[in-house]
Parts: sequence; C-alpha cells; structure tokens
Amino acid sequence: MTAWAQSKMSVSYVDENGVTQTSPDATLLDAIINAAPNNDKAIGYENLDNWFVVQGSNVMLNGQLGFKGNLNLILCDGAKLTINTTGKNALYSLDDPNNDDMGQFTIYGQESGTGQLIAMATDDNWANNSGIYTEKLTINGGIISTTGINWGIHAHNNIIINRGTVTAEATSGTAIEGQNVTINGGVVSATGSSGIKNGMTGTTTLGYTNSTDRITASNYQLGTTASLRVKDGQYMTTNNGIVIYGGLNDNMRNAIAGKTLSPYTPTEWSGSGTPQDPYIIASVEDLNLLSLRTVGDQLDYSDKYFKLMNNMAYDNTQSNNYTAIGTNEHPFQGHLDGNTKVISGIRVDGNNNYQGVFGVIDNGTITNLFVTDVQIRCIGS
Repeated sequence: MTAWAQSKMSVSYVDENGVTQTSPDATLLDAIINAAPNNDKAIGYENLDNWFVVQGSNVMLNGQLGFKGNLNLILCDGAKLTINTTGKNALYSLDDPNNDDMGQFTIYGQESGTGQLIAMATDDNWANNSGIYTEKLTINGGIISTTGINWGIHAHNNIIINRGTVTAEATSGTAIEGQNVTINGGVVSATGSSGIKNGMTGTTTLGYTNSTDRITASNYQLGTTASLRVKDGQYMTTNNGIVIYGGLNDNMRNAIAGKTLSPYTPTEWSGSGTPQDPYIIASVEDLNLLSLRTVGDQLDYSDKYFKLMNNMAYDNTQSNNYTAIGTNEHPFQGHLDGNTKVISGIRVDGNNNYQGVFGVIDNGTITNLFVTDVQIRCIGS
C-alpha cells in the first residue's frame, strides 16, 4: 500500500462527451504490476471511486487483475496493458454482483486514443471465464481487446460504449453481454456464438458519434421481452446496403447479423411535393427514404405528392431487404403515382406486423403501381 501512495499522479483523460478532463490523483498501475508480474493482483478500495493510470508501453500481468469498489482506468497515449490469465476471469470485479453501487469499471483514453488494454482468459478447462467480468462497464476511449471462453465482456448490469476501438471475442460463448448494451460511438466488433446479447428485459441500442464509427456483431441475441433499436434520429446501413433507422428494429436483427453497420445520411428527393412538382423517386434508395421518413422520422406526408420515375429492383438474394411504408402509429397519408413502374425483389422474413410495399395508408392514394417477385414469410410459417 505504501508503494501505491508514492506513485500517485494527476493526468488528462477524455470523458464520455469527448472533453479533456484532469483526473484526481491516480495510482500508477505499472509499478504494482511490474513488482510481481506473474502474480494475481487485487487493487482498489471497497465503496470508493478508485483511479489508476497506465503509462508504460509493455505492462504485462500473467494473472488476474481484480478490483474493489469502482475502477476508473486511464490508458495514456502509447500505453499498453496486457492481462493474460488461465482458469480465471482476466479483469474482474471482486465486489458483490448484487451491489449496484459498486463494480463500475470505466475506461478512459487520452487525446489520440492509442492506449491499449488487452484482457485474455484462454483456459478451455474452465468454461466460465471472461476477458472482462464486472457489474457495469463504460468505455470512453482507447483500444480494448478482450478474449474469453464464455464471454469476451460480461456485465451483470449495463454496458455503454461511447468511443474507442473495442474488439471482443468469445471462443464458445457471447462476445458482449449486459442487461442493457448501448453503443453511442466507436468501432465495435463482437465475435462469438452470440455477438451482442442483452438481458431478459433489456435493450441493445446502436448508434454513432462520428462518420468513421462502425459496429459488427456475429448476431444479436435478445431476451424474452428485450429489444433492439437504433438511436432516435439516426440511420445506419450494412455493408450490403440494408438501412435501419431510429426506433425499434427487432425484425431486422437477422438481416444485420454478421454485417458491418456504418452511419448513413439519406439523399433527399428532388421536387417540392406538389401535384405539379412531386417528389421524384428514381432509385431504391429514394424509396427506402420514404419508409425512413414515415416510420423513423414520423412524418405522414399529408397532401404531399410522389412519383416513381424508374422500376425498382431490390436484391432478392437478401432477406429482410425492405421496411414497409407506414404503421398504425405513423400511416402514410400522401399520394404516390407509380407511373406504371414495377417494384420487384422485396423480401421480408420475420415477425413484422407491416408487410408489403406499404404498411398502413390513411387518406392517402397509391395509383399506377405494379409489384412483382415479393416474398413475405412470418415466423412460424
């Protein structure tokens, strides 16, 4: 304990909002690990917010790093902490998992975000091991890589990723699991039998802060009454062109499994929406935008006019490649002239209450539109 007191320092870090702050006195974790790099370590004090910092470029612990209380870990630019253990969780909260006030693990980077944390638990003889196992986890920056047998990252409560690069792998289990999993930004990759999994009543929320943010998961596993959603007002697209948007997206989870999601900015239609100058729909992207605006942005387009200028051919090799225009809560109330054009290749595969080109129309009109090669399959059929 005396050595800890002699290794205190105040350092800068970037908070959850991307603002540079200065820490309270933080303990240099390098000195603790380097004193006995092959022994398990227990750090922090119960019922306290504990601050630790890593500065060295090759700090390595061949054992478990356990912590008491709440752990705030700052990864300095250029620093690298590697935890490699067998038969245990690599980085582990030692607090009672039912104590909601403790066991919060928060990771911070600095301005360049090049500090690294590698947490590996790789013993096949002890199945329930994780790279990180804690009560709550927030990642605000840095380069985080975790490997476990059953979990890459596991939290009894919530996981929040605000920025940074996070790579989680579970060789036979779930890469990232928490009661609620919220991704506000960063580059996130989750690879396992389950990619990202939430609790029985939890929510997985996907979003972005910067245009370079990306999310990739093997799949999305939802609890009994849990849900998957994109942050309100945001749009994301897969690397094969499927667009999802703010609100509930439970029915899209199979379509985005294994795909890379990136931010998407729709291109607006030409035209002004009047009978003389209707909004022009000339591509699949234009038609998708009508669904995004109606359901995602909750616009009804009452007394607005649209006109198809070309045939629309969706990729019929892709499942769930389309979302119907209009719901009970947000019906389509505009007027669309199909201009004798044909929409083809729509595929809907899942429990979607609104199936077809249009889901719900209220006081709107659809004329001169042809639809072919449409396949809709409900779960259980």
